[in-house]
Amino acid sequence: MSMPVHDFVIDPFVLRIIPKSAKGNIVDVGCGYGLFGHMIRFERGYEGALIGVDRSPLHLSKIRRYGSGIYDALILADATRIPLGDGSSEIAIAQEVIEHLSNEDGERLLDELERISSRLIIVTTPRGRLPQDCEGSLEIHRSGWSEKEFISRGYEVIYAGSVQMSLRGSSAFFSIFKVLNALMGLMPDFIKRKLPKYELVAFKVKG
Repeated sequence: MSMPVHDFVIDPFVLRIIPKSAKGNIVDVGCGYGLFGHMIRFERGYEGALIGVDRSPLHLSKIRRYGSGIYDALILADATRIPLGDGSSEIAIAQEVIEHLSNEDGERLLDELERISSRLIIVTTPRGRLPQDCEGSLEIHRSGWSEKEFISRGYEVIYAGSVQMSLRGSSAFFSIFKVLNALMGLMPDFIKRKLPKYELVAFKVKG
């Protein structure tokens, strides 16, 4: 997925659905160079603990050198084996990570996010298989994901550019979203097929 779409559509939306009442740990899985962590800390103004997890020593070393003040802790770990306790984090986020894993490891990632989170899991990914071959093995797309895989696990799904994505964050967001989703389901199929569905945000509220 092109970076402008993420920078101007996906990232701001994910920031908005982080509940204003959140005070506990947020875990940024596959944090890369800390760009989204920077947004959480400084644009969202999050004052709680922010933990970055990545399997690249280079990524984490760059954050330590240039990203002072973003994360409270950085963990070198595979996304399928996150060394944090069950329910130890309020929110777990994995942005553009799951498509870089095999389908089997992608399911393991979701298992881990659901295990460590006590409140909310957020996952973003291209919709379907988006070929991406490049020199860095970490950047290769190894799988494609649709709404079906997430819905089967109890997630809600929003598409980039959809009406739901224009919602502002609020305490009533998740209730409003369910109503809009129900109304969207009443649309004729020929209209639904024209709606943009190139990138999806899946989220799961626990409890």
